[in-house]
Amino acid sequence: MLIPKTLTIILLVFSASVYGQQDPLFASEGQRSFWFNPASIGTFNTFSINSIARTQWNGVAGGPASIELNGAFKGLKIGSKETPFSTGAVGLSYRFETIGNSRSNQLTVPLNLQFKLSDSYLSIGISPGLHNLEFPGGWVPPSTDPEVDPAIPPRVNQTQFTAGAGVQWYGRRFSLGLSSTHLTTEKFDALNYQAARHYYVNGSYVHPFNEKFALSAIAVGRADGATASAQGLLSAIFGEKNKVSVGLGYRNGNSVIGAVTARYNKFYVGYFVEYFDSILSNGTFSHEIRIAFELFDESL
Repeated sequence: MLIPKTLTIILLVFSASVYGQQDPLFASEGQRSFWFNPASIGTFNTFSINSIARTQWNGVAGGPASIELNGAFKGLKIGSKETPFSTGAVGLSYRFETIGNSRSNQLTVPLNLQFKLSDSYLSIGISPGLHNLEFPGGWVPPSTDPEVDPAIPPRVNQTQFTAGAGVQWYGRRFSLGLSSTHLTTEKFDALNYQAARHYYVNGSYVHPFNEKFALSAIAVGRADGATASAQGLLSAIFGEKNKVSVGLGYRNGNSVIGAVTARYNKFYVGYFVEYFDSILSNGTFSHEIRIAFELFDESL
């Protein structure tokens, strides 16, 4: 089939890459949506509320910590009520991340339009918003006079406009998307910092063997012009309506991912653990919890 072959190519293309982080990394990517692709919201769900909390490189001082909160509603219709030309979704997303002494806040409004293509759909989305960077300082110098030591950075807080965009082709059991964040490459003059435009490829596929067992494969690749990263997760899904899954994944040649998730009616909870073995992390763990409430789109 075309879809499994396409996903295999994605995994192979991004299997050799190096690590770089300006956008946060989440091990639970692809659990129905991808935060970086506005075309993915409201595709498999008519309504969703999603939360992610992650601590990365536990035991390493100043290691990244991230929180993602978002919601989406598929309620847009263009054309007749019975056979609309297009449907769409609108959402709200807030993301907080801390690395060392820096703080990043992003508030975006993802929205998309979805067009039916025979037995699949094409979604096109954008996500305008605001990106705030803060450097709280916290230094204890001999003197706070900048003329005495101009190398000591002051406390800085600056906000700029940001935007992302993406497309996603999806059906009942698969998705394939392309997207980009920081399209405006927002510049923070007070911090002498400029955001890098990030590019993403995402794919997912579920193969059911019977009513109570299926395999799921999810792959994400990203690049920012200087660095690239990739991850894949393969999960065994047990159950018919209320489901439990166990997964194993890999990222960039230095990270192993373990996952345990459970779905009960409209509720989802997942725990993800990663083991890093790199120069930066020196053999540490990361922990991530994802909790969601979702109303599935029964028309798929």
